[in-house]
Amino acid sequence: GRTLASSGSNWVIRLWETVGPSKEVSRKRRLVNSARRILDERAKTTPFASDLVASLRQDAALESAVRDTAIQIAETRGDDPNALLASCQAILRNLDADQNSLQLALRQIETAAAILTDDVMIYWMLGLARLRNGKLAEAVDASDRSNQLAQEQFKNDSAAALLVKAMAHFRLGATEQARSTYTQAQALPPSNIDPPADLKLVAQLAEQVIR
Repeated sequence: GRTLASSGSNWVIRLWETVGPSKEVSRKRRLVNSARRILDERAKTTPFASDLVASLRQDAALESAVRDTAIQIAETRGDDPNALLASCQAILRNLDADQNSLQLALRQIETAAAILTDDVMIYWMLGLARLRNGKLAEAVDASDRSNQLAQEQFKNDSAAALLVKAMAHFRLGATEQARSTYTQAQALPPSNIDPPADLKLVAQLAEQVIR
C-alpha cells in the first residue's frame, strides 16, 4: 500500500507514506499549513472562534484559498472551553482587573458553559464572573446550577458555589440569607470538588464582602 501505520507504548498512531505525495496533495498540505499558522497567530489575540472567522472574512489581503481554508478550520475547531476557562480564571484571580477585562472574562466563561454544560467549576466561575460584572441575580442562578451539579456528581455541596451565592445575596440586600449561606460554606469539610487555589480566592473575596 501507499501508507503504513505504526503505534508505540504511548498509544500514538503514526502514518508513514511509502511514496512521495502528488503535486496536488503537496499543494493542499502547504495551503493547510499556511492557514493553520495564520489561525495560531490570530488566536493569541482573538480567543473566540466566531470573532476569528469574522476577522478572516474581512481580511482582503489574504489569498482567497488560504482564507477559505482558515475559515473552514476555525469553524471546525470551534471554541476551546478549557482555554477559555483558563483565560477567565487568570482575569478573575486579579482583584484589580478593569471592567473591560471582567466583561471579557464573562464572555469567555459563558461560552465555555455553553459547551461544557455539566461542569461544577465552570458554573460557579460563571457565577463569580457575573457577580463581578454586577449581574447579581444571574450570579445566584449560576451558583445554584453549580451546586446542583456538585450534589449530583459528588453527593456534596460546592463551597465555592455557596460562597459566590452568599456574596450575590449580600449585594442584593438579602443579608441574612447571605450570612446563612456563608456559614454553610464555611462548615463544609475539605473535598476535591473545588480546586484549592480558586476556593481560597473565592473565600477571601467572600470574607471582604460579608463582614
